[in-house]
Amino acid sequence: MPSAPPPFATTLGVNSGEVDVDYAETNSVHPTCSGNHASDVPIKETVVESSSAIKAYIVDSDDESEMSEIEALRVDILPTRVETAKKARSKLRLYTILAIIFLIILATTIMVPVYVFILKPDPLDRSEPPSMLPSLAPSEAPTEMLYTLYVDKISEISNPTMLMTEGTAQNKAITWLYHHDPASRRDLDDERLFQRYIAAVFYYSTSKGRGWHDCYAGDVLCTSSSKKPWLSMWDECDWYGFVECDNGFVTRFIICKYHTMNHDISVREGGLVIPRPALLALMFILMHTILNSVTNQNGVGKGVNGNGLHGTLPEEFGYLTSLKQLTIDRNPMLTSNIPATFSKLTNLRRLSLLFNNLQEPWSEGLLDNMTELSGLYLNYNNFNMTLPLDISNCTSLTGLGLAALLELDENFLTGNLPAKLFPSNITSGLPALQILDLQNNRLNGTLPVELGNLHYIHKLYLSNNDFQGGLPASLSNIGRESVKYKTITLDGNRLSGVIPPELANISLLCKYGYCHGHSLNLTNNSLTGKVPDSICSLPNSQLKELLVDCDEVECSCCNPSCDPIVER
Repeated sequence: MPSAPPPFATTLGVNSGEVDVDYAETNSVHPTCSGNHASDVPIKETVVESSSAIKAYIVDSDDESEMSEIEALRVDILPTRVETAKKARSKLRLYTILAIIFLIILATTIMVPVYVFILKPDPLDRSEPPSMLPSLAPSEAPTEMLYTLYVDKISEISNPTMLMTEGTAQNKAITWLYHHDPASRRDLDDERLFQRYIAAVFYYSTSKGRGWHDCYAGDVLCTSSSKKPWLSMWDECDWYGFVECDNGFVTRFIICKYHTMNHDISVREGGLVIPRPALLALMFILMHTILNSVTNQNGVGKGVNGNGLHGTLPEEFGYLTSLKQLTIDRNPMLTSNIPATFSKLTNLRRLSLLFNNLQEPWSEGLLDNMTELSGLYLNYNNFNMTLPLDISNCTSLTGLGLAALLELDENFLTGNLPAKLFPSNITSGLPALQILDLQNNRLNGTLPVELGNLHYIHKLYLSNNDFQGGLPASLSNIGRESVKYKTITLDGNRLSGVIPPELANISLLCKYGYCHGHSLNLTNNSLTGKVPDSICSLPNSQLKELLVDCDEVECSCCNPSCDPIVER
């Protein structure tokens, strides 16, 4: 009796107890199998029993009585062609549905922001179609007489001609206030009527009726934290820029964006924090960012700073007399003068108009009544005028001893540096001044000896002007009451003569002796001679940096490249 054939591996296709020959194949045969190789022997029959394992039979002759039984190592039951085709069709349908859903989401993500931010209609210019139905009640529309009373009231702060001239910011503002204000029309005796009107004038004057980078009228994605878009139904104290109100009257107005991609998305320890939970809203925000990175609502290329104000500062803004801080920074398309009505802002502590394109000189007496002003920032505009003497009338820069900040650089100021700005006694000039920044202008003349009376100053920037003459020895008295280290930059002028030895006292005149590491830059001038030994003998902790023109000035404590002096 022949021994049992060795086991072999096979793959069978089974459907309803029958063999699908197209899907049945012998994978391998034990190499010691005698007789014909299993791969050459056709499969005759497969028997499937629920109570026993699957057994494969092969036939090596035409006589079925000689049929041998061989044990299979592995049997895989494969689907038929019909079943495989059915599964493929199901997957295709699923992928098609998913693709359609993805395309719908993509189209929505693109088209909605494009409509909202580029193709959006001006919500203030649209007109409602007339109703075809008769009114069931008497019309509540305001009478022409009431509108006339409105115009008369607003004329107290606006030019009547501007109010009635179509297309002006004043006309658009009163039209919006009277006809379109979603918060309803304010009464004529409302003490905050002027404030809402002035806000509307400001918007139209600085946006040409369209929008800013952010929080413009109709902006559904105003990204200013806890603030609302302009000309919306909310109280104006809730609009972006109205930082603080007292009893409904604005006291702090700040429009200054340093990062336009601020969408209230922050990273904290433990992961990303996204206050907007809706996925679709997040998509809109991302599209808003992408679109705004290319263009703003005025069609002007957008930078990384500012809010895209585009136009002029309106005269009416000077009637917000409760203001204590006014900051409108970083808008190069904001071109106008500083309105004369700003002289009415007598409660101002801080006025900042940095990085705009203000071009006209301010009116005479603009600062006369700003007796509480302690910070004045007008850097990087385009003024062409002499240094206004009325700055000396800002009495809070003197008697109160507040941190007075005066910055007027790169404004093309001309003329002398008036001695009137500097104190001759405790009640004159600006004795409390801490920072004076007048660099990059066209100031000329000699440095006034009164500079030494600025006892609280710790930063004096007079670089890149046209000052002439010698260094006054009184500079050694600068900042004697300051507890901060002093920085004095006089480089880029036409100063001449020798360096006075009294400047060595600059390191000693420091209140309580707490401030060290002073810096003095005298390069790019016409100074000659030798740096006095009294200065070179100072330790590095007192005079950290001394810069001179080494080709013209002999300095035993400066290296040839005029780097900061080395510690001795």
